Amino acid sequence: MDSLSLFHDWYSAHYDQLIKDFFRFLSFQTVSADKAYHHTFNECIKWMKAYLPGSITAELWETEGRPTLYFSTPKVENAPTVLVYHHYDVQPPGEVEDWNTPPFEPSIREGAVFARGAVDNKGQCFYSLCALKAFLELQDCPINIKYIIEGEEEVGSPSLAAIAKTKQQQLQADYLLVVDGGILAPDRPAVVVGIKGIATLEVECTTAESDIHSGMGGGVAANAVRVLSHLLNKCWAPNGSIAIPGFYENIKSFSTKDDRLAWTVDLETEFRALGVHAFVKEEGFSAVEANWIRPTLEINGFWGGYLGKGSKTIIPAKAYAKLSMRLVDGQSPEEAVKAVKAFLQAIAPEGVHLQFKSGGMGRAVSTSPNAPIVHVVRQAYQETFQTPCELTMMGGSVPVVSVLQEVSKAAMVVMGMGLPTDCIHAPNEHFSLDRFKKGFLVMARVFQLLSAEAK
Repeated sequence: MDSLSLFHDWYSAHYDQLIKDFFRFLSFQTVSADKAYHHTFNECIKWMKAYLPGSITAELWETEGRPTLYFSTPKVENAPTVLVYHHYDVQPPGEVEDWNTPPFEPSIREGAVFARGAVDNKGQCFYSLCALKAFLELQDCPINIKYIIEGEEEVGSPSLAAIAKTKQQQLQADYLLVVDGGILAPDRPAVVVGIKGIATLEVECTTAESDIHSGMGGGVAANAVRVLSHLLNKCWAPNGSIAIPGFYENIKSFSTKDDRLAWTVDLETEFRALGVHAFVKEEGFSAVEANWIRPTLEINGFWGGYLGKGSKTIIPAKAYAKLSMRLVDGQSPEEAVKAVKAFLQAIAPEGVHLQFKSGGMGRAVSTSPNAPIVHVVRQAYQETFQTPCELTMMGGSVPVVSVLQEVSKAAMVVMGMGLPTDCIHAPNEHFSLDRFKKGFLVMARVFQLLSAEAK
């Protein structure tokens, strides 16, 4: 009997209880962005601790925000260590009437579990915990396995980022598995070897002490909405590149000639299927290159003036924008924010006052496609799916990962079973039970392969 057969059998034998426990985990309303839900976090942590095998040593890391759960298998000297990262907080459910079933009352329809957090990240966290349980029951553990499950990923991980450096000894590892990713298609597995960094910035533009009557001040008083939109428009060159001096300094990235990465991924087709009708990218780069290896700057929100019903003929005195930058290796989030602020200040007309507020930041993180952990994870996917596993990068960010990699000194891989069609962060989030099982098998096989190398 091969190794995966053992885990198939374990899964089948425990299936009914697994689904019951999975539903219980999903029922905790751990919405980190809304204080109204924060009383549920300690209850959820307590449940997770009770779910762990008896040989596990668990700690609750209290923070100024939501608590983090850390645990490890019994220490094995001179053995490799793998650190697994998850989060148990979820996005707000939004309008309940937009859901076909209540977001915190899990249900199964057409072979998928529907609930907030079904994929992001409770579903992936739960199959990972189940895989650890199965692995520890079926064989000895000649390696060190550590887990860190935080409760603030959806709000930028401020507490974990703050406490991580004080926990450096416990977070030391050879490998870091960020199990919060996805695959290219249901039958097309992939491992992520690079994720982008991020920096966010809010801008307030003031042109007058108060709004002005548009008839009295028209043609004379500067309109804050017009001014700020004009300033922001100058951040991009006609070819789609970012026109801010110094923005591209020190960038490092994978070469597009590196055929180990799946450069043939058709992002435009994927996004058309999700309802995107218009596309823009930097000239000279394909859509996947622009998304994976080029820095980006986006306007996430823009407002000012009168936004109520009907008309109010004014010249707005203030306008506001929220910006985000996705950064690549070599870029400093702090320096990127500094460059944007300096550029906007330099081109602002006389009398225009700009104020800035920096938000969440995190550096880009990448791992060589030749790293041993990449080979191990790819093999686990290939055995589970019975098809080659591709290498990809992410246009998105997990800000705390750069902190964890810096503290742990580990080689990082992002893995998971999510798909763009899973409605992550949207109503009717769901996770197919087929991919849930495959996630369980991949994680169990990763632990087993690392154990075989340690012997």
